[in-house]
Amino acid sequence: MKASKLFLRLVWTACALSVAALGAAMPARAQEVATLKVESAFSGGAEIDGEPIALIGEYLELPVGRHRLTLRGPYASALWVDFAVTPGDLKLEAVEPVQNCVEYPDESVASFQVTRWTAEVVRDPVHDHVPVILVHGPTLGRRDEPLLQCPLRCCGWDEHRNWNLSVRSDPQGAMVLAKGKYVTSTNKDISVPYGVMRAGGEEDVSVLVTRRSYIGCRYSLARLREAGVNAVECKLRRPD
Repeated sequence: MKASKLFLRLVWTACALSVAALGAAMPARAQEVATLKVESAFSGGAEIDGEPIALIGEYLELPVGRHRLTLRGPYASALWVDFAVTPGDLKLEAVEPVQNCVEYPDESVASFQVTRWTAEVVRDPVHDHVPVILVHGPTLGRRDEPLLQCPLRCCGWDEHRNWNLSVRSDPQGAMVLAKGKYVTSTNKDISVPYGVMRAGGEEDVSVLVTRRSYIGCRYSLARLREAGVNAVECKLRRPD
């Protein structure tokens, strides 16, 4: 009887280990993504979920779900576009012009504001299955809302360092942006500055490699530094 129980226990343990090994060997399920594009006649900068985008007619890949597009406009304005995206479909949930705070207001900011700023979803003329957020405006008018004064900043980075990075792309000639600002075009070697706190903590910088009509690549400088990576190569892709 004891031998039978021991045999069953050994069989159960072997099965459990086999299942665990199979699970470890199987790759994690890839997160489902959707392709889209954002087009706007005016922008002082744009980002989706806090990550800068170039707005040069590039295609974007985002995880399926809800996101927020933020466009920075004139006279301390911004546009928030909340949307939900699935493969081949995109629905706008809210389009809201907002007033940003102002650190150093000047006469023009005190006199004018955005009165209207809208967006709609259209289809890409080249790839019909790709939805496009098309932003219209903004329309300007005399200011009738008070300015919002930004609170004083507490502190900044104690020092700045640089990370050397060789950036390649296929095809070459793609734009390279760091913190949403143009740095150079591929293929080039660049030096990316980042902030450091004496008490601990280092700034993460988003490095974007992008080109019109392609899906580009985004790199986290913090992860590159952690892995000791000084060279990246982006395989630019057309939408499927």
